[in-house]
Amino acid sequence: MFNLRSVVVNVPLVYPVHGLVGLSNLVVVSDWASPRQFIYPKQYEEKYKEYLIEPPHRWAEATDVKTYVGSVEGFLEKRLHLYYEILEREDFDLFVIVFSELDWLMHRIPDIVGGRQLNLVYKVFSLIDRFIRRACEVCDLVVLVSDHGFTISRLSVGVNSILANNGLIAFSYRFNISKFLHQQKQGITPHASNNERGFGYLPSLVLRNLFTLAKKIVPQHVLGRLESVMPVSTEIDYSKSKAFMLEPGNWGVYVKKGYLNVVKNIFNNIGFVKKILHKEEVFWGPYVREAPDLILVPRDHVFFDARIHAEPVYRGYVGEHEPHALIAFYGDNVLPSSSIGDEVNVSIYDLVPTILAYMGLPVPSDSDGKPLTEVFSVELPGAKKRTNYLQRFKILRRIKGIKTT
Repeated sequence: MFNLRSVVVNVPLVYPVHGLVGLSNLVVVSDWASPRQFIYPKQYEEKYKEYLIEPPHRWAEATDVKTYVGSVEGFLEKRLHLYYEILEREDFDLFVIVFSELDWLMHRIPDIVGGRQLNLVYKVFSLIDRFIRRACEVCDLVVLVSDHGFTISRLSVGVNSILANNGLIAFSYRFNISKFLHQQKQGITPHASNNERGFGYLPSLVLRNLFTLAKKIVPQHVLGRLESVMPVSTEIDYSKSKAFMLEPGNWGVYVKKGYLNVVKNIFNNIGFVKKILHKEEVFWGPYVREAPDLILVPRDHVFFDARIHAEPVYRGYVGEHEPHALIAFYGDNVLPSSSIGDEVNVSIYDLVPTILAYMGLPVPSDSDGKPLTEVFSVELPGAKKRTNYLQRFKILRRIKGIKTT
């Protein structure tokens, strides 16, 4: 909006780029969640296409730890050629990069969180550390920040399993050809593709009937283990279900109208949920209706398992996200930590206002965060400025739409 140039690398979710404002001032490298790996502008793709390899982000399906770590190392080494090239040769005002490798590895090897098995990941850590050191030489200000912390959860709660046991989830079974063929690449088993539905219809029908029968005579924890080794996948019927968790990471449960109190009562009685929040208590804006209806906040070291056949509550050892994060500043005008003290209350929401204020730009008037002025030895030029970015964004989008049509 202020005609400054930004480089955005691996930031979810930047696909598709045509929705971004100010494309003429952007260099975008796609993230792990993108349906395809790309670089914008288009002419950059030809120059750097050899570095656009697929990220090994499916850590949950890695069957061999050392093989998986090797694939992460190889990916990072390859991509770093691109990162250094852009960092050192591109003319930018803002450079944003996300390293997801540490997240993947801590999920797959929870011992890292406790300071063990570090020898396995030392090279990955060193490669990232070296890049940060170079960024500190190139840039006036470097901010190192994580969007969450990590913990080891030793107790798991099967949210969808509990909902299914209470008759709130409708689901079926599907023959999974990838499991059947046991295809593996770099220690990872691929997902089933959409065209397998037609090929696997008859086996799916047989397996569905077998599992339906097994549910009546086989204990739930045994059924869960059977599903992990048999060529079958469980699929939730979202249209017929009264409540379900799409994935454990966002703590959200979608609930059909009329069942909110039913679901709340179920999880209030379990004891491993610290708090249950309605979506309006967490989210705001025009798309709140799309958010999960309830947010289950787990107790410390409790993990939510979204598998249908998980045991309702069981002991385990899982590397998982937790709410405490890290933020660090490095630059000529950054005060030493000894001068700041321990009294500063910092939130990840403070990141955007601080960067904008440092660059002399106004802070969003509706920001949940604040400029961290106490971190700097000089006054931040934009700290007292405010503007309504949302209104400006809508105007720019409208202009862009008119130009496109």
